[in-house]
Amino acid sequence: MFLISEAPSITLKQSFILNSCNIETVLTEENIQFIDVREIHEQPKIEDLPITYIPLNQLENSLDKIDDTKKKAIFCQSGIRSKKAVSILQEFNINDCFSVIEGASEIKNKIKKHYKISSK
Repeated sequence: MFLISEAPSITLKQSFILNSCNIETVLTEENIQFIDVREIHEQPKIEDLPITYIPLNQLENSLDKIDDTKKKAIFCQSGIRSKKAVSILQEFNINDCFSVIEGASEIKNKIKKHYKISSK
C-alpha cells in the first residue's frame, strides 16, 4: 500500500475516488475552491491563494459558501478535520471534494515553492 504523496503520477480524478490528494496535484488543476476548515484563529494563513474559510463546526450551516461549479480542495492542520469535512459534504450530496493530504504549514511552503518555480 502507498500514500498518495508517494505517487506523484496519480491524477486529480483518481484522487476523488480516494477522497484525498496532495497539494502538488491540486496546484496543476484549474477551477478549484480551496476550503480551510480550521478555526479562524489558527495559523499559518494561506495568503497566496483565494481561500474560503469555513471552520468544521460551522460547515453544515455554511453550505451556501460552497461553489458547486468547482472542485473542492479541503485542508486543515493535519488532515483529520478535512477528511471529516469531505464526509459531511458528501452526506449533503456535494461532490468533487477531497482532502488535501498536507497540513496548512506544508501547503504554505509548497505553494511558495510552486509559484517560485512557475514564475521563472
